[in-house]
Amino acid sequence: MRIQTRHSRPRPRTAFSLIELLVVIAIIAILAGLLLPALAGAKSQAQKINCLSNLRQLHLAWQLYADDHRGHLAPNGHSPLSGLESERPSWVGGWLDLEERLDNIDARWLMDPGYRHGAKLAPYLRTSGVFKCPGDKSLIPFGGQTLPRVRSISANCYMNGLETIGVNAFWQSDDYITFRKQEDLHRASPALMFVFVDEREDSINDGYFASDLRNQQGLFTMVDFPASYHNRAANMTFADGHAASRRWTDPRTTPPLQRGVLLQLNIPSADNPDLRWLQERTSVLR
Repeated sequence: MRIQTRHSRPRPRTAFSLIELLVVIAIIAILAGLLLPALAGAKSQAQKINCLSNLRQLHLAWQLYADDHRGHLAPNGHSPLSGLESERPSWVGGWLDLEERLDNIDARWLMDPGYRHGAKLAPYLRTSGVFKCPGDKSLIPFGGQTLPRVRSISANCYMNGLETIGVNAFWQSDDYITFRKQEDLHRASPALMFVFVDEREDSINDGYFASDLRNQQGLFTMVDFPASYHNRAANMTFADGHAASRRWTDPRTTPPLQRGVLLQLNIPSADNPDLRWLQERTSVLR
């Protein structure tokens, strides 16, 4: 019989070998590579749903305003003075840019109906969060900090758009209907006319989303640029109350974002199917 001494006993394993550790690390890396795109997709989908919810609340406020004002749609001011003066009231006031300006972070333009002549939808809303798409991560310098801006939503310029006098007074063509009251919407198909839209962070300024329907010299331009925060898509609401996403297909609609740099607006975009789609949902001929 073989007798095993204390010195001849096999030692128990207390650690992984280098090869085993490398195999485990490789497996973890593979699993992470498989899971991360799914997690990113889930996050993007959650942001899209949250944004659609915000837009629906904003649209409901827009409808309630009209109900309480004898069918008149909320005013949609166009200029840096939107909401500042009595002749330029607006559903939302202020002028957004990428500079250190109070308008970029001041929620009074959104939620204080007594603040100058903006915030016309404020009595029908509980939070300023509905004015912001969660996909908009833009920041501006203010008081030694970097702060998020308060809004990423604009309204169709033909939804009671109020243009300025002078050189900029031409986005609303007299050949097309500017919808002033709820009853005007029935001159078109309400389900096809958009009201609110996500706008790019480097395009947005006032709450007036300008669309060019004039066809000057056979050319159409992309005046303001819709956002593409949701897998190259923007969320929108329509005059019948429904909300939906639209995915853009032409690269001219989604130029690369340069953080801290404003996009050049009013760019010719001939034969752009995205621009044509927007135009068909902006207004109709008289």
